[in-house]
Amino acid sequence: MPDTLSGRGRSLVGVRMVEWGVLALLVLGFTWVFGQYAQRVHSQAERASVLTTLGALRTALVIQHLRHEVSGAVPDDAQAASANPFDAVEQYPASYAGLVRGRDVGAVAPGQWVFDAECVCIGYKPMYLDWLDSRENLEALWFQRRGSGGASLLVPLDRYVWHAQLVE
Repeated sequence: MPDTLSGRGRSLVGVRMVEWGVLALLVLGFTWVFGQYAQRVHSQAERASVLTTLGALRTALVIQHLRHEVSGAVPDDAQAASANPFDAVEQYPASYAGLVRGRDVGAVAPGQWVFDAECVCIGYKPMYLDWLDSRENLEALWFQRRGSGGASLLVPLDRYVWHAQLVE
């Protein structure tokens, strides 16, 4: 009889181990799914932040143009077209890192905006490049300031796709 009880005890321990193993796998699975979901939400929040900043800059450029129209002051087209769009806003965003040369964002921290005076472009270095569905070897999203005789435009230099949504 003692042999039967010890065999039964071992069987019970084995069942408990299987139960704990299944529970651990379920917890790991749910943790992974939650991590993927959280990463997706973070990506969408960053995309919304980028679009908000672009919208604010575009609005500031239009307001700047209208102020010149109303005041009668005619800005130098060449100077206006080469100016930093961030200078049109009242206060630089906290994520504005400053000037770069030759679209080199290697030293810029992810999540930062920059201005390149050579191409008259603003650039944004994403937190994680994996979120972009665009071409390879992409370090930043670049938007060039274009237009004369009217309000300047910020035009993307490439077709940027962020989780199947176009960034314009």
